[in-house]
Amino acid sequence: MQITLYTAPDCGLCTELKADLLALAEDAALRAHALDIHEVNIQQDTQLHSKFQYLVPVLELPNGELRYPPHDFLDLRNALVRAAQTSADSTFPPSTPGGGRHE
Repeated sequence: MQITLYTAPDCGLCTELKADLLALAEDAALRAHALDIHEVNIQQDTQLHSKFQYLVPVLELPNGELRYPPHDFLDLRNALVRAAQTSADSTFPPSTPGGGRHE
């Protein structure tokens, strides 16, 4: 499951959030979903810099949800578990009408 972490250089909160994400990647509820953390330095993109310059670190979940500071470890874990469940649910084909199985 890919998540995007918007950061800036010399950002202590960014370093803390990345450490939390790495710890959560080993969480039993998330390990099977293989967290892929894509880190983006907002100073390398003027549009992102304008959008997030006073807000980093910002986390973007696979469903497009943006999570802004303050980042609480338990809330972050719960959001990631929900996102993982949602992305897992979307990989299964829709059920057949009437809830039955084709045999």
